[in-house]
Amino acid sequence: MAGLPRGVTGPMSASGGCAPVSLVEIRTLSGNTYFLSEQRGIWNSIINGTTENEYQDWLVGQQQFHETGTTATDTASLSIQNLSGNTVERDMALAYAKNEFVGAFVYYRLWRADAETAIFTFTGNVTDADIDENVMDLSVEGFGNYSAVKVPSYDIDVSCPLFFGSEACGSTSPTPCNQSYGDCSSIERFAGIVVQWNFSNSSAPLVQIAQPAPAVSYNPARAF
Repeated sequence: MAGLPRGVTGPMSASGGCAPVSLVEIRTLSGNTYFLSEQRGIWNSIINGTTENEYQDWLVGQQQFHETGTTATDTASLSIQNLSGNTVERDMALAYAKNEFVGAFVYYRLWRADAETAIFTFTGNVTDADIDENVMDLSVEGFGNYSAVKVPSYDIDVSCPLFFGSEACGSTSPTPCNQSYGDCSSIERFAGIVVQWNFSNSSAPLVQIAQPAPAVSYNPARAF
């Protein structure tokens, strides 16, 4: 683990000091960025890389984080007030109407201003956004959501698992094969296993003989 930046250890080891503050940056799919905190202030931005950004004091309640430390998905819940605004429309309701928050990028920091360092960070994407008259709740999933990762382009089978005509297969033939060694047009890329040769007339046949397909196949896209 890398050491703390210069000037950090002094303020953090001293008694007292200012309380940490939550800094939340939300970048929506349309490119709009929202800066939120429990206190209104000017802080830097990780997403934009700018030094002076006004964070609105719209975070309410207790922000919740669940980190498993395993391959299970880390999650977070953020609550944002929906009370400020004008006599026509409230601020977060207007932002909710103009932006698609599901899929938005979220960067959270628990910021120690006296040491100018984050003592906790969380990054992820919004998976659900619920809003009512008082608050907007965001459900966030960390980037380690392995259950949502697309599985490789392979079949789970007893013969060649490559999709015909794919880049991995390398075949340019217009006629699909049946995933066997015999009709593979790119034998140098054949990914199957020939488990038995049946010699006749002193020559090896171009037929793959394999075990029956397993009754249960592992699904790498399963939920954890």
